[in-house]
Amino acid sequence: MSSIILQFLTSLVGPAISLKQMIQEYQKKRKEKEAIKKELADSLQVEIKEYKTVTDEMANFVEKLMAIAESVDKQPTPGQLIQFIDIGSQIPRMLAKLIAIFIHLARACKDISKQKGFMKSLLTTNRFMHDFVERMGEAYIMKGTVKIDSSFFRFFFMYKQKILKNTEIHKLSKAEKKEIELLKKKVETILRGLNQRFIERHLRKVPVKKWKSSLRQLNKVTKSMTIDTEGMDISGLEDFMPPGLKEVAPFLDKSPP
Repeated sequence: MSSIILQFLTSLVGPAISLKQMIQEYQKKRKEKEAIKKELADSLQVEIKEYKTVTDEMANFVEKLMAIAESVDKQPTPGQLIQFIDIGSQIPRMLAKLIAIFIHLARACKDISKQKGFMKSLLTTNRFMHDFVERMGEAYIMKGTVKIDSSFFRFFFMYKQKILKNTEIHKLSKAEKKEIELLKKKVETILRGLNQRFIERHLRKVPVKKWKSSLRQLNKVTKSMTIDTEGMDISGLEDFMPPGLKEVAPFLDKSPP
């Protein structure tokens, strides 16, 4: 799986979590805008619910992985490594679901963007949501495929503060940030233990098979997504990745032999 696709997918989690909050915030604005706000929220309610479900599941798995990392002393035991694989194997499946939901949302936004009167009203009431709908709609190609190009990335960076406003990514205390740094080092220790020799020795273990199967599923689904980063520096996407998921992202980029 392309590292760029992985980075994009994991960076989507923050905006995905905040999507429902952004629309709810949008619904609270002045009374004369109620009709257009309700129409937008109603038209995307299925996709918003799907996003929230999968991101909540993913957050649950990441919390479990972090708990394993916290239990590691100097070196992880084989049991801890297998347990890490067992729980972590579910995250690629969650990312595969995230791709499918992203495509659903892009298709819905493409349909909405064709309603010119609605889009004109949306532009005058909330420029951010107007541009969000347009960018998502343009990403949808056909038959369940999407293409992410520079205009989509520029949307992310242009509205960075607006997107992150509704997430907890940058609201951590110094103590929490220090704790995350410590966890990051422990996760790195675990990842070093998940080398090819360990995988080969435990190839018949159910967690390892689940991990490989999950990664193959994600690799297959990513074929429906094309990412063109020509002329773009996308290193800033890491800013959108929630703590925890950022630390385990290297684990997700391991491909089965």
